Amino acid sequence: MSNLEGYFTVAQFNELINVQLQTIGVVSVVGEITEKHLTRNSGLMMTIKDDEENAILKITGFAPRIKGVNTVDVGMKVVVTGVPRLYSPFGSFSIQAISFLPYGEGSLRAAFEKLKVILESKGYFAEDRKRSLPQYVTEIALVTAEESAAYIDFMKILKETKTCIDINLYPVHVQGKHAVQEIIQALVAASKDGADAVVLTRGGGSLEDLSAFNDEEVANAVFSCKVPIISAVGHEKDTSICDLVADIVASTPSQAAYYLADHNQGYIKSLREYTDSIFDHINILLKELDYSKELIECESKIIRLLKMVDYTDKLRLIEQVVNNLLLYFRIDIDRKYKLLNTLNPQNVLKRGYAIVQSEKDSIRSIGQVNIGKEVKVRLIDGRFTSKVISIDKVG
Repeated sequence: MSNLEGYFTVAQFNELINVQLQTIGVVSVVGEITEKHLTRNSGLMMTIKDDEENAILKITGFAPRIKGVNTVDVGMKVVVTGVPRLYSPFGSFSIQAISFLPYGEGSLRAAFEKLKVILESKGYFAEDRKRSLPQYVTEIALVTAEESAAYIDFMKILKETKTCIDINLYPVHVQGKHAVQEIIQALVAASKDGADAVVLTRGGGSLEDLSAFNDEEVANAVFSCKVPIISAVGHEKDTSICDLVADIVASTPSQAAYYLADHNQGYIKSLREYTDSIFDHINILLKELDYSKELIECESKIIRLLKMVDYTDKLRLIEQVVNNLLLYFRIDIDRKYKLLNTLNPQNVLKRGYAIVQSEKDSIRSIGQVNIGKEVKVRLIDGRFTSKVISIDKVG
């Protein structure tokens, strides 16, 4: 109060009105931007107008703290959310902005294109930063609306393709005022929880329906996620900012499920082919064997080859299949080992047989010897030389 009782000074009155305005709380106002200017200190000076009435509204604030300020511009229709205030020194009424959202198809499209340019300049879409899935996916984080069509389609395909993947659902709103923050929180949580990959999905819709997936903060969360992200937002005709930032893009929730199924099945196929090549090599080595010593050397080679196959706890099912195959081939190796032992000349000699040789060759027929000629006889424990004194043909 001034010295004149019952009167306000200008400054006091303006401050009183300012306090009263702020009790209204946060409001959202639709209008078309007619002026946008940033001061050297990043202060926002903006004017929006009403299309149907001859009315304008000043918008102020500190630009770095205003969500969406970079993606809106003059000529765009927007929803500005903020707190009404009166700047006391000048008696200037304005909305102190908290966030901007494009309003209407044209403005949404313009904001989308502007955000694309901004994020591309930061390297968000660069192919060389995009990651591949692990060789075999065992667990994913599914970020979508619970019991939505996208959720049902995705789960149905995974079940039909019998893909052994554990699903951790992070339920979120995919549109509306809570969608952006819920999606960001889900991506942060999934990034920390150790899944092999994140699937971010929803069904198709208009640009307005997909606005949460064209949000700069959501794009930042996708970019910062520590595990690969599959974005499956909308139908084939739709492209979202999340699609452009994500590591892998699927046009629909169903296609994302098929992609995961094909990925795992491809790895299983490559593992089987690799295992088959090992077994082929085993068989080649076995065919070249003549003596038990070589069999032992072969077995050591087999062991070294098998160590090259990296089975992990994540591949228990595949490991079981491969172990069954290894058991089969072990039995086959044992059978061939016994056969080799049976045919081993050393074992024949142990049973009381002898090997008779001339100077050049082993003697297999009576026709190879003559009376008076010397022959060499090999037994299990030594050799001796004998002279042929008689020949008796059998049969």
